[in-house]
Amino acid sequence: MAVGVGYGSTTAVNIPTPTIQSLHAFYEQLVAEIQKMGYREIVLSYNNLEIIEPKELTRLFNSIRDFIQTKNTKFIFIGGTTVSETIGNMPRVQSIMAESPIILQNLSLAEIKELLEKRIRQLSIGGLQHINPYTHDALALLYSLHAGNLRYILNALSTALKGLVKDTPLVVSGDDLKIILPEIVKNRWLIKLTPLEKDVLTHILNNGEVTNKQIAGDLKKLKQNISPVTNKLRALCAIKAKSEGNEKFFTVEPSIKWLLLEARGSERPSEVRVSNEIQRVLGNYSGSSHQQP
Repeated sequence: MAVGVGYGSTTAVNIPTPTIQSLHAFYEQLVAEIQKMGYREIVLSYNNLEIIEPKELTRLFNSIRDFIQTKNTKFIFIGGTTVSETIGNMPRVQSIMAESPIILQNLSLAEIKELLEKRIRQLSIGGLQHINPYTHDALALLYSLHAGNLRYILNALSTALKGLVKDTPLVVSGDDLKIILPEIVKNRWLIKLTPLEKDVLTHILNNGEVTNKQIAGDLKKLKQNISPVTNKLRALCAIKAKSEGNEKFFTVEPSIKWLLLEARGSERPSEVRVSNEIQRVLGNYSGSSHQQP
């Protein structure tokens, strides 16, 4: 195919559509030009590949296979386990990989605590005393909830800080998290759902990876009645799907897990402080009223 551009009645310029082969030739020329500038190699990093569906990931690797073999070029692919699984199912791509997958485990709670404190120190204003905007119990609570995933922990802390209003410097405690984050889930998602949709979301939250068939069986509903519900929950970004063969397995988005923090029957931290202050003042007043003049 080509794009025709007409000039008057006699002149036309055809611009060919780029192919993988022409792009690869251009890329090799680009690498050579960069080396002439004094650089030895080029490093290309593909980040966040876990957000790409396996089918699209396969298409990506098939498209760049020849590029990966270009001399003086290093490719780094960063993502979840789906990346190595996809490569493993593609012998043509796996055969040209120089290294086996490097699996990085989540940091420990102590390591995350050290990392955050170092970041706060580096970002603090010189000459002023900085205050950590969270307590240790808040960090430990989120670490347990999100299985040590740093990205999810930071997102939860950031969301809680935005939802917390105090006269004193902002410090998020575990009790604050149990109130603020579940309330955000209710306002962001639950108010948009019907009773059946709430039941389905709760079921996925409590059971991990489940299919429409499993949900229908557990809730004693027809499978065709569950499919529209999971489609809506996906559209609202409340759940995500992973395909294995002809089956789709649903899990909740990390933010939905904040519902598990809800402390039933507990008072809001701010209400507890106000209540204690009122009792102290009333106690002093009561004591003074019984004194003899």
